[in-house]
Amino acid sequence: MHETHLLNEVLVMVRQYLKDKEVKEVKRIKIKVGVLKMVTPEALQETFKMLPKEDYFNSTKLEVEITSENELLIEEVEIIE
Repeated sequence: MHETHLLNEVLVMVRQYLKDKEVKEVKRIKIKVGVLKMVTPEALQETFKMLPKEDYFNSTKLEVEITSENELLIEEVEIIE
């Protein structure tokens, strides 16, 4: 599934960002995805719910904005320390 691959990339990048932080929970991840990636926000959000995740991702909300570019960008990560 294409969405799974994209979201696994997001989780890898977020884990790398968090590796030196004391994190209890990731509340929200906001991403921008280019229209050329051929995904919908709804499909990404549903796939995100099904991915196996560490404890601090269990209640994470995924916000998705579709852009005209061919990009995958993490715009914001909201955490509880």
